[in-house]
Amino acid sequence: MLERIKNALLNSYRDDKVRQLLIFQILNLLLFAVAATMSVLNIITKEYVLFWVTAVYSVLCFVNLLLSKKSHIAWPCFFVETLILMSTFIITGTPGGFSILWILVIPAAATSVFGIKAGGIYSAVFFFDVVFFFWTPFGRNLLMYDYSEIYMLRFPFVYICMYLIALYVEWIRHKTLESLIASERQNRWLYRHDALTGAYNRHAFHEELSHLLSDASGRVVATIMVDIDNFKRINDTYGHNVGDRVLCCLSDIILKNICEHCLSCRWGGEEFLIAMGCEHDPMQIAEMIRQEVEQNRMKLETGKILTFTVSAGISLGEFISLDGFIEQIDLADKAMYKAKFGGKNRVVLGTQEHGAVTEGN
Repeated sequence: MLERIKNALLNSYRDDKVRQLLIFQILNLLLFAVAATMSVLNIITKEYVLFWVTAVYSVLCFVNLLLSKKSHIAWPCFFVETLILMSTFIITGTPGGFSILWILVIPAAATSVFGIKAGGIYSAVFFFDVVFFFWTPFGRNLLMYDYSEIYMLRFPFVYICMYLIALYVEWIRHKTLESLIASERQNRWLYRHDALTGAYNRHAFHEELSHLLSDASGRVVATIMVDIDNFKRINDTYGHNVGDRVLCCLSDIILKNICEHCLSCRWGGEEFLIAMGCEHDPMQIAEMIRQEVEQNRMKLETGKILTFTVSAGISLGEFISLDGFIEQIDLADKAMYKAKFGGKNRVVLGTQEHGAVTEGN
């Protein structure tokens, strides 16, 4: 039970539905306790009318608590019950005009439970309830307590002030929560993605790899390592901003040429890794990427057209373990370097036998 309450409290700060339900339950529990206590005091002080009002309300609050998860029933009932209770407090005024002060709690409770919009509507209903009894002749004729003119004139303005404070607090809470969730979402995205290219980083790649390999169980899994040729020269010649554009361009081309059963990530620097858990031909996919990169024309701010190429290494293997796949990545890396040493702008297929590599184009 305590664990459930703890989890509810931890989740309530970010989920409005959970928070509103929790506040509704706590509010009804507190009102049940307060109303029951007031009923005992009303008996002691011989306030018998007020005793029946608070006793009935305490029972209704307990019923609301039991039905709290059926919000379409409990919440409207709570609103009507509280409106009747507050109207009774205004009319009777007992004891000594004190009971009406409970209505000042309404704005804070309404905005917390029902939100800014619905809470504002509910708060307005209670405001007009006060105005009806204090500012209209018909309402004043119903009053059983002799309120002073100054009291009846000023009390609605105090209520408005309490509502504005509650509205401001709820608005600040809502905006803070929006900012917190946006920051959390951004941090979670950065935790799994390369901030520059938007591709998966190594952490996310390893997280998703087990799913991909389990789906590809029994099939040959291809690994492709793609590296930008002469990337340092691009950075030195055109600047790092252009280098960043080249990296983003390659990432986009890779994503465009792989299917949903493949994973890609920025492995490090100018290297991108692809894991293929599908039946597509890895040589064909790597060649498509290489050719599209070669044919790509990147227009620079100076008006010049920049072209660049990539070299790729491929390794094939049947998934046995995660450690085995790491060895497969190492083989793809060796095949990629073979492509580099063979003249760049080419694809090389590595074989499992003795780490040998063979050119694939």
